[in-house]
Amino acid sequence: MGLNLLRSTVATTSTSQPSSGRAVVTSTPAAWFVAPFRRYERGYHPQLATLAETGQVIFSRLRGGAAGAARGAKSFLTETISRIRAAAATGELRMRADSAFYSKAVLHTARKFNVSFSVTVRQDKRIRAAIEAIPESAWRPIPYWLSTPEVSGADVAETSYTCFAGTTHAMTVRLIVRRVRPTPGSQLALFTTFDYHAFVTDRAGDTLELEADHRRHAVIEQSIAELKSAGLAHLPSSRFMANAAWLALTVLAHNLSRAVGQLTGGSLHRATAATLRRAIFTMPGRLVRSDRRRRLRLPANWPWAKACTTALTAINAIPQRHRTNPAADHHDQGPGEAGRPAARRCPAPATPPPKIN
Repeated sequence: MGLNLLRSTVATTSTSQPSSGRAVVTSTPAAWFVAPFRRYERGYHPQLATLAETGQVIFSRLRGGAAGAARGAKSFLTETISRIRAAAATGELRMRADSAFYSKAVLHTARKFNVSFSVTVRQDKRIRAAIEAIPESAWRPIPYWLSTPEVSGADVAETSYTCFAGTTHAMTVRLIVRRVRPTPGSQLALFTTFDYHAFVTDRAGDTLELEADHRRHAVIEQSIAELKSAGLAHLPSSRFMANAAWLALTVLAHNLSRAVGQLTGGSLHRATAATLRRAIFTMPGRLVRSDRRRRLRLPANWPWAKACTTALTAINAIPQRHRTNPAADHHDQGPGEAGRPAARRCPAPATPPPKIN
């Protein structure tokens, strides 16, 4: 199915994933890593790109566990954009990414393909110097959970910044910074007044709106959590290619469930995978035959019966692709298949909508 989006946002990240294969193969590019509340686990380091508007995974790539978060970021972004454009998406593309994707290769690749970006930056000396040079009058307060009538919980400011200055890859961008008053338990330097979070962007627009939009990059964690609550709870094999196929199938199942949620509309439009499993996929039903047709009988008192019917009706309305030119079928046969008959294709059946009773 082709896409024709006026505007879409791509979020990219990487995550660690344990492997549960029984045998340990030394040639498998997995590595030992420390996980929270666990000792050591042997796992991998996949990369993910999601569509922020729907939560669907556009592209995924399995990497060895020893791979750094930024390794292969340029080729990963290039292939992600190529896949989106190959699906006939002609509108504006925006990329949000964490600091692992802050590099010359990634930013120049985004500009090469006409993709606007907002990428979190690491707090190095040059970034800290640029933040310290921002005058106090430039900070604008924003609504924040720490805010009180007397004290602002967070402020946002902007300055111009040249990334990778002194190199042939230097580019001037907008540096937008959010400062937050430290909360109890924050690990900051002594006598620190604020905690700073900065990102660079080449997008036009209001500073506060861009800062709020960049913070929405956190929605990718919801997609990761849903993947890890299902097929990515573990990678089952000690073979890299088997685990790569497992990742692809997990992403496919995730995207199909998100598509069904989109088709239901209403409250299930952005429901989590667990909610969709409870409301849609585990609904009891019977497949019966009547008038030489198969019918799916579903319980009428199911709390989400209307959402299920809406989704099934929309799925049945999708036109099935079939060819009507036999010559084209013969032309598409591969070498050595000239004498074989073309595969038989049946016209799309007129399937009635499911009954709820």
